[in-house]
Amino acid sequence: MSLVIDSARSKISVFYTTLEFLPVKYVSSVGLYAYIKSFNQRPPPTGQELALSVIPNNDEIVIKHRTASIFIGTDFEAMVHNASFTTLVLTGLATELGIESSARDAYNRDFYPVIVSDAVSSSDQESHTRSLEGMKKLLLPLTVLQTQELISFWHGNNKQS
Repeated sequence: MSLVIDSARSKISVFYTTLEFLPVKYVSSVGLYAYIKSFNQRPPPTGQELALSVIPNNDEIVIKHRTASIFIGTDFEAMVHNASFTTLVLTGLATELGIESSARDAYNRDFYPVIVSDAVSSSDQESHTRSLEGMKKLLLPLTVLQTQELISFWHGNNKQS
């Protein structure tokens, strides 16, 4: 993931997301069930959030969210629309949750989502693989590629066959 981010910094804007938790009494039973099933533990105490695995530069934005999709309950969509972005490159954790949810939401909101398959991961390898394969097969404009393919594209080395 670091290779993608380092390469992206000279080509595109980089945003980070971190999952923030509400006090348990305000979380729906569906949300609690999903969290416990996904992470095999109860949610952390109020105010805690999942730590970023990559350190943002001072000029890069960190968006806190509470759902699997970066679009729900945040200003992300307005920010990227206002900046006239049309393509979103997705990397990160929980391929079958946050990545796929955000990719599908991106498409539904008229963005071209690109998933970097070797820069996404999951604690459940079977779900990760199934999610990537499912996104590759969709007739939507979801592009699934690897880090080197993306870097080659950014540097103009994208040869058409």
